Amino acid sequence: MVLVNAASGNIFVGLPDPRDNAGRIMHVKKIQVDNELTIGGGGGNIDQLGSMIVAANARSSFEFVSDGTQWYILSQKDATTSDSLTAISDNTILYWEL
Repeated sequence: MVLVNAASGNIFVGLPDPRDNAGRIMHVKKIQVDNELTIGGGGGNIDQLGSMIVAANARSSFEFVSDGTQWYILSQKDATTSDSLTAISDNTILYWEL
């Protein structure tokens, strides 16, 4: 479990390399609402995207699993009712709100 406190500024958390962690489950929890959290795939993608940004107004938690090539989101829980998650691709200017 990784508890992320970004009270002093936006923060980046990189998951371990998925190639070295096949079958591993990781949990990431943003514990305050002051700044953004970016979660990177550690040399792989997260659900085919390069990274995820959790908005400043969210206290979200995520459960990830590695298949040996990339990370997949197994579950997401938000502690806010606003749209708080934006997934961003490394190679496009478009984004998707989940």
